[in-house]
Amino acid sequence: MKNLEESSWWSKHLSKTMFTIYFVMIIAVSLLSLMALFVSLNSKIDAAYIPKVSKIVMSSIMVLFSIGSLKLMMGYLKFHRKAETIETAAKLKQKHTDLSEIEALRLWNEYHISRAFVPLIPDKIWKLRQKRLNELWDAGAE
Repeated sequence: MKNLEESSWWSKHLSKTMFTIYFVMIIAVSLLSLMALFVSLNSKIDAAYIPKVSKIVMSSIMVLFSIGSLKLMMGYLKFHRKAETIETAAKLKQKHTDLSEIEALRLWNEYHISRAFVPLIPDKIWKLRQKRLNELWDAGAE
């Protein structure tokens, strides 16, 4: 149970990081595209350029959907919540001395099944956050 708690704790934090990265990226691309559109519409440029600018804006927003950014972001958020739930359950089950193997395996399988349906977390994110998260884990912080 201790191993499951630690695994889900790490997954919770790393998936939250990935969710944040995708969220910021989606908001930034959307806002920059819309700002470019509004600036081009309000500036005194030749009317022939407006369709070209709108095509660029629409294609930059559509690329977010075509590469699946929104789906990835929501997948990371869902896994963050699931890992948090499993971490809490693992903590509670550690306190019970009458924990059966079946209950432990059920929780272990639940974690790994939810992990299998989520996009992979890049190693680079783990390497960037490793030192800080190790400090948090050692301190016993959430």
